[in-house]
This record gives sequence, C-alpha cells and structure tokens, in this order.
Amino acid sequence: MNLHRFLTLLSLLLTLCTSPTYAFQSRPVGESVRVKLDWQPVKETKLPNEERFYNQYFNGAFLDNDLLPFHQEMFVLPAGAGGLSARLNIIRVETVSDLRGIQDLAAISTEFQLETATVTQKKKNYGAVKVHPFRRTTTGNYERLVEFELSTTATPAVSSAKNARMMRRSSVFASGNWYRVAVVNNGVYRLSYSYLKSIGMDADNIDPRHIRVYGNGGGQLPYLNAATQYDDPEENAIYVAGETDGRFDGSDYVLFYGSSQTRWKYDSVTKQFQHANNQYCDTTYYFLTTDLGAGKRITQRNSSTVQPQVNVTSFNDYAFHETDQYNLLKSGREWYGERMDNINTSRSFSFSFPNHSSSDTVFLRASLLGRATNSTNHNSNSFTIKINGATLTAQGFADVGSSAQDNYAVPVTINKPIIGAGTSIEVTVFFSSTDPNAQGWINFLELTTRCGLSISGRSSQFHFRDINSAGIGT
Repeated sequence: MNLHRFLTLLSLLLTLCTSPTYAFQSRPVGESVRVKLDWQPVKETKLPNEERFYNQYFNGAFLDNDLLPFHQEMFVLPAGAGGLSARLNIIRVETVSDLRGIQDLAAISTEFQLETATVTQKKKNYGAVKVHPFRRTTTGNYERLVEFELSTTATPAVSSAKNARMMRRSSVFASGNWYRVAVVNNGVYRLSYSYLKSIGMDADNIDPRHIRVYGNGGGQLPYLNAATQYDDPEENAIYVAGETDGRFDGSDYVLFYGSSQTRWKYDSVTKQFQHANNQYCDTTYYFLTTDLGAGKRITQRNSSTVQPQVNVTSFNDYAFHETDQYNLLKSGREWYGERMDNINTSRSFSFSFPNHSSSDTVFLRASLLGRATNSTNHNSNSFTIKINGATLTAQGFADVGSSAQDNYAVPVTINKPIIGAGTSIEVTVFFSSTDPNAQGWINFLELTTRCGLSISGRSSQFHFRDINSAGIGT
C-alpha cells in the first residue's frame, strides 16, 4: 500500500468514527434474543480527496477489521461462569444483490460465523457475541441474515490450578545435547547410523535405548492465544532397531513418523478435502537427544478379532500445487505463485493418480488472481483451464480501478468436475486480456478424487483415507 492509499484510508476511518454509536443492552445468559437487521442501501462515503468508499450497512451495525458490518449482543455472566457458548437459529435470509463494499468475496465463509468473548467492566463479567451476517452459497451467490434468534449458555470457568498444570515449569531443552532433523513430507523416516554421525551425534558411544525424538508435527499455530496448543515439544513414540544390546551398531536405525506443514481438512459442504499450508514455514523440525534416560517406544498391538463392517477397496485421494513467490502489496499473509501476462500466456502442471478409474470424477478447485486496468471491456479478461489439452472452463474477471477502496486485483475461484480423466492429468491455465499491461497469478490448484486402494504405481509408503466408510457405528 502506498502513502497516498494509507492517508486516504486513515481519512476514511476518521470519517467512519464520527458515525453514531449505539448502546449495548445487556441480557442474562440463557435468554433467547430475536433480532431483525434493518438493512440499508450500500452506504457511500465521499472522502476529502474526492474518492468514494462503499460499505454494506444496517442500522446499529459495527464494523470489523475488513470494514464489514456485524451485529453484537452482550450477556451478563452468572457467578462462576468463565464464558458462554452461542447458537444461531436462522429465520430469514436474503440474496445480496449489490456486492459493493465487500472487498474479499473469497474470504466470505460458507456459514454465518459467530464469535464469543468475555469482557470485564466495572468488576462485572459479560459475554459478547458477534454475528457476522454474510455467507457464500454452494452455487456461488452471497446471502445475508435478515432475521435470526440467538440462544446462549454459560460455560464453567477453568480453575487457575488446572491452568498451572497445563504449563510446564521448564522446557525439555533446558539440559542435554540436542540435534535437529528437518522433514517436508508426511511419512515414516529412517535415521541410520551414518545419518546420526553426519549431524554430529557420537553414534559409537550412545545407548540406543536412550534415544528420544521430540516434536509436535506440522501445521500452523492458531492465531488465537486462547486456542489449545503445546507449550513445549512432546516426546514421540519411536522404533529403534537393534537397541537391546545397548550399542548403536552400523546396521541399527531409528524409525519415527514425521508430518509436513500442509494440513488437509474435509469440507462437509463441498464434500471434498481442502489443503491449508503453513503461511510461515514449509519445514517441520524434530529434535533428538540421548541425555534424558530411556525413551518412549512404539508398543505392539494385537490384530483385532472384530469382524469388519465395511470392506474398503478405494479411498479419497488428493493433490495440489501451490508456490509462494509474490506478495503483491508487500504486506499481509497472502502470497501468489506463477505469474502470467500477454506474453507468457500459459502454465502447465502435471498430476498423477495411480489406480484411478475414468469412471470416478476428479474435482478441480483453482484459485487465481487477475489484474487489468485498461481493457476494452470487462468481458475481455479471462482465465481458461484445459485438462489434457481439452477446454474445461473459461472465466472472466473485471478491471480494477485506482481508488483507495479498489482491489489491486480480482480473485477468481473455479470449482469444476473433470469427467473421464485417467491416471495422468495435465492442468494448463491460460491467461488473456486486451489490456497490454494485464497480469495474472496462480494461487493454487487442487484436485480430489477416488482411487483404488493399491500400492501399485506408488512409492513404498502412501497415506489413504475413506470418507465413504466413515459414519455412526463404523
């Protein structure tokens, strides 16, 4: 963001801060509250430099960090309560016909979001509930709450003694010699005699029964301090071959499970898996020591004698491509990958799904970004996706302006099924625009499908999961 835009937004915030405020009405927890939002036409604010700002608005609204309106209710907490939980009962919604003022449409959730917090004022505890009134539908439209009911219940306070037990008095790193191991993929890792020597460990003079591995796996830490998280690395159960003689010989080795920084989560709305990268790190670290006594080992478990309820012969498979190369505003957490323009008009990516049947649909989710400021018309900017040379879909995007509120570029999200795809899939993204200075970026490509449950055509180890066989009683 340049200085001009910074000063413009500062002026805007000062203007909005002069708007009328509304007093909170506190209610007891447990009382149901019925709310009707009085939506107004999109509000236009004229700034001192003649630029205009638009925002969605209803009477009594408060603005969040993205300058979107939200509704808030306050509840008096009873003695002994540590907070409250809230449930939303939707009574009436309507389609949002004018999307001006919603800067990041892709960030709108598929469900109406609730936030709860505890506030202390004049030695009284209150529970605050924020209702974010926008959601994105599975068809790509946007809806807003018009009428709803809130119900709340108090949650017990967590004793300080319990909190104290959760925090360690000192770290495991406080003593001993430590060695760091880096991993980037999910899987079982083998630490050989020569490897331990290469990282500086005196493998000839250690007791292998004392080898310990610590680490909390991959995935990004939560932004909320109140969210559950480890305050120190946890010890992992490992397997050490040849440890019973108390010597680490040349043929001995350590096996442990390491996880990547990418996490996959199942979306119950789209019924597909979606990936989430760690925005700050692409490597997971584990730590070794032999100075803390006997370590935790993997225990042997007998095979189950229970008759299986489901025979699984196929599983949910997925793959993605995402690289972080460009931060377009030199600020924030959003990074984009491969860049395209009217000279470099295409990018191709290959995916492999061994044991995939052409009768199983492949689902493509693509996140792209386009920027054009001077095209002949808004229909002349587009991304086209081809699968193995055949056109799957084309989607246009509009020009962006140069005012303080205008986006730098336009996000384009594509969700399309690929019918009849084989085991090898080449995805090619084409970019075109009549603006000679237009540019496009690939945020990520994500493919999900089902494959036969066989190791044939794969590496010596792979992960599998099956949503179809999951359910109550199974």
